[in-house]
Amino acid sequence: MPHRLKLLTLLLALLCALPAHAEEETAAAEPDAQALWALEHLPAELDGEAAAAMLRDAGDNWAELAAALEASPSGQERQADMLWLLINAPHLDRLELRSEMLLSNHELALSYCGEGWGYQPGSEFFRRYILNYRIDDEPVTDWRSELNRRYGGPDEEGSDRAFDLVARVAQDFSIVERGYFGNLADPVAIDNARAGTERELALLCAAVLRSQGFATRFTRENMTGTSWVEVYDGDRLEYDPDAWIALFPQAPEQSGKAQHALELCGGSIAVVTAGDAFGREQVTARYTPVGLAVPRFSRDGHYLPDFEHWTITAWHEGSYVPLDDLGYPTSEADYPLTDGANAGSTEPQSYALGAPGDYRLQCGVRYPGGTVQVLNRDFSLLPGDRAELEIEISTPLELPDEALRERGIAAEIPEEFAWLSEGVQLFFIHDEGEPSVRTALLVQEFDRRAEISFHSEKWQDRPEGWEKPDVYSPELLRDVLRVADADEKPVLILLVDGELRLYLRGYNLNVADWIRRQLPAEADAG
Repeated sequence: MPHRLKLLTLLLALLCALPAHAEEETAAAEPDAQALWALEHLPAELDGEAAAAMLRDAGDNWAELAAALEASPSGQERQADMLWLLINAPHLDRLELRSEMLLSNHELALSYCGEGWGYQPGSEFFRRYILNYRIDDEPVTDWRSELNRRYGGPDEEGSDRAFDLVARVAQDFSIVERGYFGNLADPVAIDNARAGTERELALLCAAVLRSQGFATRFTRENMTGTSWVEVYDGDRLEYDPDAWIALFPQAPEQSGKAQHALELCGGSIAVVTAGDAFGREQVTARYTPVGLAVPRFSRDGHYLPDFEHWTITAWHEGSYVPLDDLGYPTSEADYPLTDGANAGSTEPQSYALGAPGDYRLQCGVRYPGGTVQVLNRDFSLLPGDRAELEIEISTPLELPDEALRERGIAAEIPEEFAWLSEGVQLFFIHDEGEPSVRTALLVQEFDRRAEISFHSEKWQDRPEGWEKPDVYSPELLRDVLRVADADEKPVLILLVDGELRLYLRGYNLNVADWIRRQLPAEADAG
């Protein structure tokens, strides 16, 4: 009876699960709520798929973002601006943005369009430097409306008013340096406290300027951590990348003088970026002479165009400081920004660094089994220099078993070993130890097969009829195969037309089967 009860319970559970399973399959086949909303509420010209993906990413907060899109000022172009803002917003922002804040931000940004200010809704420039609600990595708040009210004045533009606003913000502001890693405060909280770090002062100045209609971007020097602000003073319809003016909250009287940045950074600049949390670009050459660093990586003779495990550090005040901002693009023309330095080029990328300066190129490889290889290349740059930095990563011979299995043969094969790239080559490199003897018993079947070239360092162990080649150097062959065999473990290497198919170090009972699986069909049939 207990067994029957268990069986009935199981059947009942399965029957109950069937409708739910059917519902899940139906739901998976039908558009979800976000996709349906985008289809019903957005013009066909806008990217409904991107909008739906953005709304899904907002989790339970998607209704707030949808409400902001739906209530955006009339006109497809203006709704497209709001959609751009939400698609480019960081993931964490989407989880907490509120429609009221987004609409207020949009309305104030639009008030600086048209005659007078000249910003064009729908342009990348307007979206990035006027509409954007972010300055740096501060919390998401409705700072624009409050700062617009506090610092509102004559409805005018121009660098003179921008200078006056920076001086007004910096007046009686107390600089405090935190002795710990912590979050930034939001602009209104900073203004209420009239105190903060230099970075927070620059953040507040950028927010005040943007709230008054100035195209603004937050600027920082990577090596020293020094921050300031830039405002655009060029043609609003034809973008000029050289029309940004530097404003220094730490020294308002020096605003407009780009050369002051060098003094502000202690006489040395490595990398300067400008932008916001949506994206930044490198502008180092605006503030200091530069030289170019051109790293080029190869591994065992093969050029690695996509190698990413590297960094450049700058020598500063007795230690090397990593330059994390090197990956940002360099914008020399109009928007949108390119995706990474020298985007689209197949040549090794070049990186502009402040000169004169002392730097170190560091790269690393982590092999299976935990072995880490780090290579350094120190170099100095003078203005106008172009440093070609060649780094050759050679696989170490002493590696754990896991790493040895992943190694290939050398790229530069000596002429006398050209046959390595032809046909099936099976190498058995061994000693007199018991693991080698046991492995020999397992692989001896491959020794007499005509379609397989079987090689062993112990030629006296070869069967009758095999002859040692006229030119044979075990040491050179070991170098080509990159074998370190000082641990009394046998090594088996299988190459098929130059491709590494198997690299086994040590004894394994299944080695013969592994070899068979990696052989080409015609050889395996033998």
